[in-house]
Amino acid sequence: DLHAVTLRKMKRLKLVVLSAAMVLSSNLFAHGIMHETFPADGASMTTPTDRVELTFKNPTKLISIKLFDSEEKSVPANFERSMQAGTRFELMFPALEPDSYSVRWKGMGEDGHMMKGDFEFVQE
Repeated sequence: DLHAVTLRKMKRLKLVVLSAAMVLSSNLFAHGIMHETFPADGASMTTPTDRVELTFKNPTKLISIKLFDSEEKSVPANFERSMQAGTRFELMFPALEPDSYSVRWKGMGEDGHMMKGDFEFVQE
């Protein structure tokens, strides 16, 4: 029956649109809570950098933060996971060699919503 096939297709389309909207809204939420980073995303640092800072708009539990070089090797860093929510976190490491770096983080909002993000910068 053509009508039944059309109804099934419409239901599938609604499901796909709803799923896409949920994924997009969670990504927007995750990006919306970040206030700023140091270094800024895309920055070129001319002085040696020995830390990364994340500042969130709302209290967040930072679960992990990792720094990687251009070859995807993890840079040894000092970060202690805290069970308390905060708005500012710092990752310390030895001064970086010239290279491009990426920072990846995972956190949890006060409402239990899991978030993640990343940014990149260059150490000249």
